[in-house]
Amino acid sequence: MAFKRVVILGGGPVGLLCAIEARQHFKSVSVVEKRSTYSRTNVPVVDNDLRLHFKTLGVHQKMGLGESAMQGDPPFKRIEGTLFDHASSRGIEMLRPFVVTSVSGGSENKFGRYKSILLTLRQWDDQSRKFVDGAKPLTVNADLLVIATGGGAAADPLVTETLGFTYEKLKAKNYGAYGIFEKTGDVLNPSPGHKEGKLAAREISAKVAAPASIRLQTADYNYLLATLAGITRNDFKLLQSSQERLKKLLFALESARGSGITEKLKEVEKNVGLFKIAIQRARQFYSPKYPAVLVGDAAVTPHPEQGSGYTTGFRGFEELKRLLEALKGTDRSKDNSLIFQGFNDRYELHVSRKALQGTVAIVANNRRTLETYAADIRALAARTKYLGMRQILEHDAATADDLAEELKAQEAAAKKMLAYLEPDKGQELPELGEDETASALWKRIDTTWGQLKKLMKHDALLDDGRLAEVEKKLAIQ
Repeated sequence: MAFKRVVILGGGPVGLLCAIEARQHFKSVSVVEKRSTYSRTNVPVVDNDLRLHFKTLGVHQKMGLGESAMQGDPPFKRIEGTLFDHASSRGIEMLRPFVVTSVSGGSENKFGRYKSILLTLRQWDDQSRKFVDGAKPLTVNADLLVIATGGGAAADPLVTETLGFTYEKLKAKNYGAYGIFEKTGDVLNPSPGHKEGKLAAREISAKVAAPASIRLQTADYNYLLATLAGITRNDFKLLQSSQERLKKLLFALESARGSGITEKLKEVEKNVGLFKIAIQRARQFYSPKYPAVLVGDAAVTPHPEQGSGYTTGFRGFEELKRLLEALKGTDRSKDNSLIFQGFNDRYELHVSRKALQGTVAIVANNRRTLETYAADIRALAARTKYLGMRQILEHDAATADDLAEELKAQEAAAKKMLAYLEPDKGQELPELGEDETASALWKRIDTTWGQLKKLMKHDALLDDGRLAEVEKKLAIQ
């Protein structure tokens, strides 16, 4: 019996692209999505390959990506809404809002793999965040299950315990913030202290945010995404507890990195936000037992400085296209493990690149945090009158210097591995030793991360008046 029915778990932009592609090869395609509506205002980076694919589908104009109406990158809600409409018009079954509560395998072929997979669904109320009372469970059978549920897949027992996918996670983290600003409208009028305030904002920006902050323009607002490379875990908690403090920081970054004027925040839900940046990757991308595969953030979560998760998901989607084409002419009873392994091997290269790119970014930003910390500690030591306190502070600064040097070495190691996967033309591949693997490097980084957290356990770099000074000089109302 041939592969006939494909189910996509996850109705985000990657899942919808997968569903649209699957419909070109199979008659029965369903999408299972937990959300009843699309409302995300954050903006992905839409690279040229993705733009071209949208144009091929004929949806670029509706997204606001047409040649004569280029308004910048669309927010996720417009991308998702447009792809949802396009998928629905192609006869793809949309099961939302539903949640998969269990999965089981159908009969096995003689090679020890299940021929199909049975999903049990329950209707979900995303307003009350609970299952709909009295709604009967729904069962859906699939010859192929595509998991496109994002980074949360690594914490889903259905994905890990039942389907058998395993993950590696880098414990070291960065912190990020975003702000959604008015594209036009009232701005702060220049004042006698405005020029001085801009200089202060640039100084704050250099100390607090990574150089690679992303500023995107959409149809009706500007979107700022910044990695806060010079803050500690305590700073993160401080900003989490005070939306006003976070807004002041984002105004400073917008003034320093943006168009030169401070814009108003747009009156939308969650116009500012703070989040942890962590990277993880699956160890394999097809289930050892079930006809199931991972794509998008479910396979690898990239660092935002190294490209949008949507772009990463699109690369996985391209590999899925080849898998679908191969399975179309294959019987479920035959040994199709080589087809799945081919998908796995091709996708592995892209996932490894993304994981290493994220490693470089996280290590580099944590090194900058340590350098900022060491400079502040030395300045404090120079001001103190007590010899004992000065010696303690100088010891902590020296420890920070040592950790920063170790992070510099780890950054170089990650770049070396990346050069192996992305060799420059005309250059020989670097020789890698037996212990030069991403897994070994992540363990090394995890040790340093633990030492970094212990060193700065009770410290905060934003408590020294930086934000208060920006607030005063920019006269933010």
